[in-house]
Amino acid sequence: MPSSGSDAEAAGPPLAAPLCRSVFYYNQIPELHTTVGLHFFEPRYRLMVSRALQGDGRFGIVLDARGFVPGAHGRVVNIVFHRQRPDGCYDVVVSVGGSFVTSE
Repeated sequence: MPSSGSDAEAAGPPLAAPLCRSVFYYNQIPELHTTVGLHFFEPRYRLMVSRALQGDGRFGIVLDARGFVPGAHGRVVNIVFHRQRPDGCYDVVVSVGGSFVTSE
């Protein structure tokens, strides 16, 4: 995935420590240090948000068109606002953080 020099420098190297986080595939590359509004309606992603909120509020967004494969690029995001609707769906705003690369 090509990246501008400023993004790569600001984000630092991809996270090296193995993390076991929930991951959401997103079809756009969110800019580093921005916020993004998302609406989660599928049960698996509602569960992902619920688990993130029970923990540290973070999850991963995979940015690679290949999806969930080893070597896919992504960003860690942090939930800064959430609202659960009466039907169980979530509206969230996330702040976009550092990069990661998926492994097995």
